[in-house]
Amino acid sequence: MKKQEQNTKETVSMLVYGYLVILFAGLPLYMQNKLVMIGNAKYLFFRNTTLVLGAFVVLAVLWQRIRGERTTKRMWKKTDVFMLLYLVSAIFSYGISPCREDVLLGYPGWYMGLVTQGLLVGIYFAVSRYYDGSRSIWWIAGITAGIVTLIGLLNRLDIDVLGTFRGMENGTGPSCCPPSVTTTGMQAISV
Repeated sequence: MKKQEQNTKETVSMLVYGYLVILFAGLPLYMQNKLVMIGNAKYLFFRNTTLVLGAFVVLAVLWQRIRGERTTKRMWKKTDVFMLLYLVSAIFSYGISPCREDVLLGYPGWYMGLVTQGLLVGIYFAVSRYYDGSRSIWWIAGITAGIVTLIGLLNRLDIDVLGTFRGMENGTGPSCCPPSVTTTGMQAISV
């Protein structure tokens, strides 16, 4: 019985670790359709992976409880209480808002509404309860940050390693931006 309990605990811990790898390595490097609507693409990536892996974590924890396995009791800390109060205040804010459609998902393009706030609180509780504390995630996050920084520096030097700016030569912008916006923005940056 202890072997099965250990396997379930390791499974939940591995799911949380896998999610953190996706969050710290996959999300920063994720790109869809070059740079067009990149904020929307990254948000959908974040939301969908969080919902899917969150569902797996919840199912694994429920399976653990259904089987009668002992779960490690973690004392509630002040941070846990404040996170729960934050979620309650976000739900209350949604409840009294006159424009609930904007509050639920957030202002278009920003997506910092109730859904995102709830996901962030859920991530906090999953990590605080089931993450094993492995320091390798910091190496993964650091290496990813280095890669993103290197790509940004190379792009600044007009070295387009990913081909994200192909088709935007001579001041023409992506299909979502008129050429005047792109060239004006570039002139402001170069000054």
